Amino acid sequence: MNSLKKNLLLLPAALPALFGLLLCLPNLFGFEAFPCRTSGCRIYGENVTTWALGALGFLAIGTSFAVPFLRNYVLRPLCALALLADACLLALLTVTGPCLQCMAVGFMFFLSFVLAGIVVHNPSILRKAIGFLWLIPFATTCGLAINETFGAPWAIAGDPQSADTVVYFSPSNAECLQVVKAAEDAHGTVFCPVIEKPGDAERIAGIQRALRGGTKISEAIESQTSAEASSLMHLRLMCNAAHVARSGSRTLPYIENRNVARMLSYQKSLEELRKEVLKDVAKPKPRRGYIPNSRLY
Repeated sequence: MNSLKKNLLLLPAALPALFGLLLCLPNLFGFEAFPCRTSGCRIYGENVTTWALGALGFLAIGTSFAVPFLRNYVLRPLCALALLADACLLALLTVTGPCLQCMAVGFMFFLSFVLAGIVVHNPSILRKAIGFLWLIPFATTCGLAINETFGAPWAIAGDPQSADTVVYFSPSNAECLQVVKAAEDAHGTVFCPVIEKPGDAERIAGIQRALRGGTKISEAIESQTSAEASSLMHLRLMCNAAHVARSGSRTLPYIENRNVARMLSYQKSLEELRKEVLKDVAKPKPRRGYIPNSRLY
């Protein structure tokens, strides 16, 4: 590769380092580079040390691209070291939870690593091994992020992510119907349908259509109307069934309490009310014609 081609590649080769730096700096000062809603974002979003190390890494890589001496002797081992460190972070993400911003930063490290090999022209087996070692945890973390984003429980009405209580039910289960009737008027309760018997998908599609018409969910279940279920609905119902299976429950209905504090407060209020009622019942009733605290003269 002649020097002219190398010089033409330098600017685009340094762009991933620049983009990576722009991703790290906002998080370093407490801002999100882009909306990140996966579980790992809450864990690593406020970790200033991680973002500071990332910003320093990208700054060093960008400087190495610009300075000829550093480009020839420092760039390749620096990119390899940064990629190995990011592989360790990605392996940690597979255990704790995926972070989209961390994955974007890691992808910028990977691009810098690949482009550094092209600019300096070093197609060694060790470089290929390092790249493959990074790809394994990155692909795993991508799968976890996709599962969190698109595999979350689906509620036929309401948002299960912000609910206090989530009821998983089957329209062909009589016990589920009783639970739905008891809980449908409770505040902060949403209902997630699950396929238990053949034909449940069509019944759930009929329930969804009835709910759009203003029917209560218990009445929609009792009506047992059917409609054609789309492929997307089948996928959502599979995600609901997988969520119930991961929780360890093998029977329906399955009730998931999210706001334990509110639930305990509610139970405490019921207990206090029960004690007050029992106290009133236990009080001796005055005899007819008796006037308490009165004196006869």
